Amino acid sequence: MESIQLNVWAVFYAAVAIQGFVITGILFTTGKGNPRANKYLALLILGFSCTRIQSFLTIAGLSEIVPHSIFAATPFWYILAPLYFLYVKTLLDQPASANLRNLLHFLPFAAVVIFLLPFYALPADTKYLFWSQSFNGEFGLRRFLFVLLYDLQNFLYLAASLSFIRKHGILESHRPKRINFAHVKWLKSLLTFIFAYVMLDLMAAIAHFAVGSKFLDMQYVPMAVFSVLVYSISFLAIQEPERLFPRYWMNKKLGASSKSGKELHEKLLAMMEEQKLYRDNNLRYSDLAAKLGVSVSQFSKLMNHEIGMSFNNFVNAYRVTDAKARLIQNEGDKFTLLAVAFDAGFNSKASFNRIFKQHAGLTPSEYLKQHNKKSS
Repeated sequence: MESIQLNVWAVFYAAVAIQGFVITGILFTTGKGNPRANKYLALLILGFSCTRIQSFLTIAGLSEIVPHSIFAATPFWYILAPLYFLYVKTLLDQPASANLRNLLHFLPFAAVVIFLLPFYALPADTKYLFWSQSFNGEFGLRRFLFVLLYDLQNFLYLAASLSFIRKHGILESHRPKRINFAHVKWLKSLLTFIFAYVMLDLMAAIAHFAVGSKFLDMQYVPMAVFSVLVYSISFLAIQEPERLFPRYWMNKKLGASSKSGKELHEKLLAMMEEQKLYRDNNLRYSDLAAKLGVSVSQFSKLMNHEIGMSFNNFVNAYRVTDAKARLIQNEGDKFTLLAVAFDAGFNSKASFNRIFKQHAGLTPSEYLKQHNKKSS
């Protein structure tokens, strides 16, 4: 029996798997955001976490102790690409229901399961003997072809996901009102991480197949990139949930009943639009709570459950919308950009440019140029 080898990679993968399971639980149970999109993202993280457990067992020399774990997580590799595509699609307000067309995305996963069924049926001792003689430390043609098919699948789904974002997310006129540019930016960052991972995975596979075990450690690098993605999602879920959980129009319990929450929500929107409260550049959390006639704690519940955005993002969304209207109506350049910024409630030109681009995808100057070009 092999001795347990807890090296850096084994410990790292175990930590990533545990973190992934925690985030999976958060995404499955959170009341924020788009529930269906959250579940797709949860399944993506869960699938990857299962592969990290298998890698931990292999690196730590535990495959002989738990032989039924060998190749147990292999099919999960082929479920990741469809899941992040469906996550992107659903988050941008295009619900991906469990119809036949969407189920076709999981055919590669099913094919790999069927291919491995004869191996899964083997006794434990036979499994370990077969694996140790045929795969341990080797990177044969069969494994290389599996990796190529996996990376090809990812490239196709990355292209489809980016195409969907361009169609439904980049142009403000085409994306849902509840989705701002920060959410689109998060999706693009997610796909960038995945693209980097797939490229490194392909390079590692080619190097390992061509040169052999000299490049054995190189195969750990792509996994590290995807692992960083898991920790990034963890950070967003805790620090910037408004990016991960864009507001989703559902009835949620707030205080005594969901009705009271809906009424407060409508009252807040009416106050913001009619009284232009956002134009006060010193507007605070407690100010809006007082105007609504609720405690800060109740107002916090309103922001979390009904609106699904942070206070700053909520107020700044109104300011950006106001600034856009003023820029377009600013005939003859009567007002400077700074004057527009101050009138909309921003307290500096730097914050105006930064927040405007975060919400609109363009700086105020670029937005104005684009509008003038369309008008001419």
